[in-house]
Amino acid sequence: MKTAFFVALSVMALRVGLFYNGRSLEGPDFMFVHLLAMSVIAFFAGHALLGEDRNVAFPSLVRASFAACALYALMTGVFIWVYYTGIDVVEFPSKINERVAATVAAGGNEAKERAKLTSVFNPFSYASITFFGLLFAALGNAIFFSALHHKVLRRFR
Repeated sequence: MKTAFFVALSVMALRVGLFYNGRSLEGPDFMFVHLLAMSVIAFFAGHALLGEDRNVAFPSLVRASFAACALYALMTGVFIWVYYTGIDVVEFPSKINERVAATVAAGGNEAKERAKLTSVFNPFSYASITFFGLLFAALGNAIFFSALHHKVLRRFR
């Protein structure tokens, strides 16, 4: 769990550092960083559990890896909400304004389009989507790295 905590803090520091250096990545581009971080977390959670007990069962490996990745997903979800409500406060309004301008240029209703986009492009919905997406990815990582530990790496312990 300590690994997940420190990896999450490192990813948060990376995101804030990139923002203040003017090289902020879009959300989907940053997802590769999240997937790498969760792979590292899942691997080392299983590695630590095998270090304590070489004969630990596969479900225990999955549980330990998923719990560590879930902590990362929770910390990241909360951070994303804080990031877009307190640090990068112009991201969502600029996206909304771009799409509303395109809709108005196409002859659409500005107020209706703005209301529709505001319900989708906000920090809470983005943080929620990120959290649940990371949880889903955490399950895949936990199963994959637990199988790797259970079938292959256990022999080298």
